[in-house]
Amino acid sequence: MIKEHLGQIKLENLTLEKEKELIKNLMKTLSAEKQEGETVPDFERRVKEEIGRVLELEL
Repeated sequence: MIKEHLGQIKLENLTLEKEKELIKNLMKTLSAEKQEGETVPDFERRVKEEIGRVLELEL
């Protein structure tokens, strides 16, 4: 499914291979589950921080 939709959104300086890797990393991050004993705010912070790392942004 990822392959089918690669390149539909033009991202600056991003090859199709890098776009594919970015999508896989985002999907992995967004599928994370809250860990036992982890508060909702801590879980949300952890996910936001990981997305920031994947996107190379500061959140």
